[in-house]
Amino acid sequence: MSSNRNLAVRFGVYLTCLLYIGADLYLFNGPLRRTLDALNPQSETAMEKARNAKVVAVVYGEGVTLAELDLHLARHLRRKGMDPGKLTPERLYEMRLLIVQELILERVLEGKLRVRSEYEVAPDALDSQIAEVRDQYPDDAAYRAALDAAGMDEEKLRAHYDQWMQQVAYVDKLIKGGQERMPLEEHILSYYESHKEEFVLPERYHVRHIFLTTLGKDPKVVEEQIADVHTKISSGQVAFAEIAAEVSEDPASREAGGDLGWVATDRLPTGLGADLFASLQPGQMSAPVQSRIGWHIVDMVDMRPARQLEFAEVESKIRKYLTYQQYRKYIAAVKRVMEGEAESAIDYEMMREPYSFPVKE
Repeated sequence: MSSNRNLAVRFGVYLTCLLYIGADLYLFNGPLRRTLDALNPQSETAMEKARNAKVVAVVYGEGVTLAELDLHLARHLRRKGMDPGKLTPERLYEMRLLIVQELILERVLEGKLRVRSEYEVAPDALDSQIAEVRDQYPDDAAYRAALDAAGMDEEKLRAHYDQWMQQVAYVDKLIKGGQERMPLEEHILSYYESHKEEFVLPERYHVRHIFLTTLGKDPKVVEEQIADVHTKISSGQVAFAEIAAEVSEDPASREAGGDLGWVATDRLPTGLGADLFASLQPGQMSAPVQSRIGWHIVDMVDMRPARQLEFAEVESKIRKYLTYQQYRKYIAAVKRVMEGEAESAIDYEMMREPYSFPVKE
């Protein structure tokens, strides 16, 4: 009898609990329902909370804020020499979408690797990678300047490559079935041999010039002035560099005596064609030449013919390019393999907000 009574009591308790859970989940939007909603990145509760915190993406319950996204965007654009503040709204949206997808993938990989000790990077391997990065710069000052331009220090650089090397090892095993891939070094020379036309240093000229603008001036007066300058140089009354520093209206070269340094034909000053440069020999000075913005006198200091760059001169550049392409290939592959695995959500509307100009780290 006592056993039946206990069974009835337990049944009543269980039934009460089930009824409470059911009512909480489906009728009253109780605390349990709200808790579960908060854990679901697609729920209205989670999305509202994310919007208030300016979270543009949620991955496995962890948010990526708009400020964090724009900081990564700023680093990406800084490496390309671009100003994020000058992006059009549509281009800003496109770039943010690209970066947020990469951040989501990184979070997925971080989650996969968090408890996978077999992918930990050996300290000597990491040291070797950092040394390879440092060796790409002529001296330590240039290396530090590059880190600063990227918004990083050496500690952050090590953390970045530690994570990157773990991800590459994991992805490589994931998409290659654990097979060893051919060392990248074996591809570098092959790429150079099959793309030699990409590694040609064009014909270059070491030139000086004097420029007088006609914008906002009487063209006849400017023509007479440039002719007078040419006569003084030709007759030996004044040195080219001396009068260039005195009268030239090109602020970029005036203080250097009109010296433009070494330039290729695709880097010539506005209005000066390749034919003019080809007609001059080292030591020769041109007659006054008119362009749409003024008059020029060109002095050919020296010239170097086009030449094929040697393998040693471009090996580092090819290595970086192939490494990047290989990494992109792996990332594309892991995106396909992991498609649908990540519990993520993106607020596309917030992605269109104005750029937040993150401060440099």
